[in-house]
Amino acid sequence: MKKIVALTALLVSVSGLAHADQKLIECRGSILKDMSVSENYTVTLAESGDVRLEGQYKNSRDIVISASADVLQNDGEGLHLEAAKKRMGMVFSKQVLSIDYSSGKGYASDYSAAESLLKPKMVYLDSCTRL
Repeated sequence: MKKIVALTALLVSVSGLAHADQKLIECRGSILKDMSVSENYTVTLAESGDVRLEGQYKNSRDIVISASADVLQNDGEGLHLEAAKKRMGMVFSKQVLSIDYSSGKGYASDYSAAESLLKPKMVYLDSCTRL
C-alpha cells in the first residue's frame, strides 16, 4: 500500500495535479540504440495509477509499469521506476523506466523471465522533457 501511495504522490509532484491519463513526459524513442529510426513516446499516468510508456503508432512497443512500482529516484535529476509482475510468488516479468532529465536520455524495458532466451522489450529514449 505504501508503494502505491508513494508512486501516486511521486507522479502528482511530477505533473502538478494528476488527472486520468495525464501526460507527464515526452520523448523521442526507438527500439534501436543508435536512434536511427525514432518516433514520439509519452509517459502517461493512467487513472489506475499505472505508468505507461506509449508510442505514437499503433504497433509501437508500449510498456506498462504497475502502480506498485518501486520508486528508486524522483527528483530534479531524473525518474527511475522498477516493477515486477509475480505469479504464484515467482517473478514473471520485470519493467523498468529510467530517465535522466539533465541529458534527456533514458530507457524503458519489459523483461519476461519466461522468455529468458529472448531479448527484453526495450525502448531507448532521447530528448525527454517534462510537461
